[in-house]
Amino acid sequence: WKNPSSPILDLPVSYPTAFWYSYEPKNYSLQYAWEITLAEALSQSINIPAVKILHEIWTEKFLSFLKNIWIYSLNRDADYYWLSLALWSWEINLYELTRAYSIFAKNGEFCEINIFQDKNKNWKWKQCKFVMNKKYTDMVEEILTNRYFKLAWFPIYSNLDFPDRNVFVKTGTSRNFKDNWSIWFTSNFII
Repeated sequence: WKNPSSPILDLPVSYPTAFWYSYEPKNYSLQYAWEITLAEALSQSINIPAVKILHEIWTEKFLSFLKNIWIYSLNRDADYYWLSLALWSWEINLYELTRAYSIFAKNGEFCEINIFQDKNKNWKWKQCKFVMNKKYTDMVEEILTNRYFKLAWFPIYSNLDFPDRNVFVKTGTSRNFKDNWSIWFTSNFII
């Protein structure tokens, strides 16, 4: 179907809704990259390609996956969230979002996470279940740890660049670009 090197167009797009208006997603930069690869779109957090991919796989499948990794905040049907779910335009709490990203740190296993403040405390992952093929988590991890995929928006030696270690970084924004966030992980920690 698709792989990280598959091309996708990052151009304005409009989807008709059942409420007589169009859904027209925007990129955070309000600019367009034209033709890019899926790897570049993911690593640079470009919105329009994300919406296009969700349109192809459809919201019901994605929402089912999110429920499988215990995202309880999204408790309505797929038609309610529709394509804006690709951009996390619906509120979920930070704990659920952070916990969801643990599938990449644990090679496809979804695990409850431990939150701790004592750096000397011993801890272990607990309550794990397999939710995704390691082949796919490896692809996403390679994309989000590769500093060269990010170059268009996050230059080398920026705050999101780690030349000496393998750190997964995913950025996002809240609705109307009010807040920015990033999730970072290594094999042991999610920040």
